[in-house]
Amino acid sequence: MTMQDDAEAQRDARAVREDAEPPTEAELLARMDALRRIGVFEDLPEEQLVWFASNATERRLVAGEVLFARGDKPDWMSVFLEGEVHAVTDDNMSDGFVYVMRAGDPLTEVSGALPYSRMTEFAAMGGAVVPTRVLLFPAALFPQMLERMPVLGGRCGNVACIP
Repeated sequence: MTMQDDAEAQRDARAVREDAEPPTEAELLARMDALRRIGVFEDLPEEQLVWFASNATERRLVAGEVLFARGDKPDWMSVFLEGEVHAVTDDNMSDGFVYVMRAGDPLTEVSGALPYSRMTEFAAMGGAVVPTRVLLFPAALFPQMLERMPVLGGRCGNVACIP
């Protein structure tokens, strides 16, 4: 990765986090503690968790709040720390196909854009069904993530991250 590529990736990543304040030390520690409870992160070195947690944006959703809409570009990897989001093909979240992303489920707690995914847009709308806490890691930083965290890259295929 060239310096120009790195600068562009950082600029793109800021677009995802543009209105987010950098985490405080206490928030960073809480994020790292939560990441350690997720299989694909549990044994990663502290410096890698610090980097990942520092570059992610934390969102807290209330039940009914939308995380992503059909047609949105998947600009981030989502790491579910608490709660649950259902992706549905209709806009009222009551009908249609449901894909469940849930904290504590090793197959769905890391989802959204993944490092080797060719997904170009979300095919459904995803909304929280209970209070949900999720880290959003910018896809623009995937090249740096793969360089800094090669074990995590090896765990994330194009469909799921497997511990």
